[in-house]
Amino acid sequence: MTNRSLRSTIRTDSCRTVRHAVVITAYLKSRRRANNMAELLGEIELNRIYQRDCIEGMRMIPDESVDLVATDPPYVNVVGEDWDKENVFTDELVSEMRRVLKPSGSIYVWCGIGEKSRSLVDFIQILDKQLNFKDLITWKKQRGIGMRKGWLYTREECLWYVKDNKKFIWRRDNQYNKEDKRAFSLPNNKSDYKRWTNIWTDVKEVAGGMKSAQYHPTQKPVELMERIINLHTYENEVVLDCFMGSGTTAVAALRTNRNFVGFELEPEYVQIANQRLESLADTEAERKLTEEDE
Repeated sequence: MTNRSLRSTIRTDSCRTVRHAVVITAYLKSRRRANNMAELLGEIELNRIYQRDCIEGMRMIPDESVDLVATDPPYVNVVGEDWDKENVFTDELVSEMRRVLKPSGSIYVWCGIGEKSRSLVDFIQILDKQLNFKDLITWKKQRGIGMRKGWLYTREECLWYVKDNKKFIWRRDNQYNKEDKRAFSLPNNKSDYKRWTNIWTDVKEVAGGMKSAQYHPTQKPVELMERIINLHTYENEVVLDCFMGSGTTAVAALRTNRNFVGFELEPEYVQIANQRLESLADTEAERKLTEEDE
């Protein structure tokens, strides 16, 4: 993400353009300060998406330096794309994920179970060998897909594992749905709001589930990734996504003031992800500029 690419979207008004460019530059510098004046995690640059194999990329990351792994690997033969034709979720991959994860870290892996995909079963068998299972999240979607004979498929699953059962981070201050207030509170209630459960029904699909309007055929809403990030990390910590796709995890990380590292093999999606990040930075700069004008 460069100042030049960001400036391409700045308005033509000369005075406002200069101020806008200054705000963007300040925003980028603030991201660098958030990295504690160091832009590298081992040999890997923070807040960058690398077009390379994720196992090769993770080998460049130091041991126990990542706070959270949140990723959405191919489910295999679900969407009809070349990158979805073989299972790349392997023992070697999980071994590297575990190596780079801090003892306090969590790993979230999206998956599915049904006639088209048994990735839930396959992934569990691999993850169970090296990590500690904590829970299975079910995301209840608004639109369904399915065969002509059978139940309509309206869910996806997300596996939650931890490296250390005693040291993993769970931010209790973020375990409540601030948009779902209790009708009445009892003396023993710890919050006026209801706690999140392991069944998520409140987040709609991207673009209403219309694939033609999405950046990626298996794109997840930013809100899902933000929820995971807020529960398991603090500001300025590092989130890793081994299958970055169109950049949703990176967007969620920056929106919550975290750093990210991402890997993605498909050049088309790397380009889309970078464009989304540039747009996010420009939006943030515009917001700060508007605040100054008020």
